[in-house]
Amino acid sequence: MGMDSDAARERHKDWLLTMTPAERELYAKVLEYENTYFHDMTFQPDSLLMPYLEYEVQGDDGAYIKEYQDVPLLLRSIANNPYIFHIAELEASVHGQVEEWMVTIDPAHASDARVILHEMAHVYGDILDRSAPFFHDILL
Repeated sequence: MGMDSDAARERHKDWLLTMTPAERELYAKVLEYENTYFHDMTFQPDSLLMPYLEYEVQGDDGAYIKEYQDVPLLLRSIANNPYIFHIAELEASVHGQVEEWMVTIDPAHASDARVILHEMAHVYGDILDRSAPFFHDILL
């Protein structure tokens, strides 16, 4: 089994207070990339997926009003999840990995956008796997 989300949240709180300057820079880059490249994965208002979350309800006056399915906060941003972004030596052929609510990036690739984006895609996959099947199915 893996670490439960409560334990992950406690570990995440500690990490936010003790992260290294390099990890702080990495985390800032993750959040920057999320805003730039992951509008669909985070169900942002300008996402291509918004029409799939749209429905209409009839008001008291008989007119139809456009509404949107509520998106859980955990799906809105990596920052709403207890993932730690750690920089540590990895095996020679491994540039990054995601395990137990932790993303580890090899120091040689800590500023490599391709590696960071690749690992972020894994994180979003994990987040979707932990969420309601409805959102998983819309996205994938």
